[in-house]
Amino acid sequence: MSENIYSAKTLISKNDRALFKNHRSYCIWITGLSASGKSTTANALELELNKQGVHTYLLDGDNILISPLTGRQSTSLALSLKLNLNIYLP
Repeated sequence: MSENIYSAKTLISKNDRALFKNHRSYCIWITGLSASGKSTTANALELELNKQGVHTYLLDGDNILISPLTGRQSTSLALSLKLNLNIYLP
């Protein structure tokens, strides 16, 4: 493993979070060609999971690239991540 990659320590454990939410956490990563229906599929899946009482958060790549400062699509993924997610990228 790279020396620049490490596991962040959190104050809330996975088990604590699962008990609070009444379900385990998962990440579903949908990939595919442009305009192939990824966002449509993700929205339908989120709606169905929500109907079943599962807490969800949809993070769409198209939305990540929109700058919260200008409301327009950014050409810099690194800048968008910094602004939208407060991620530090040197």
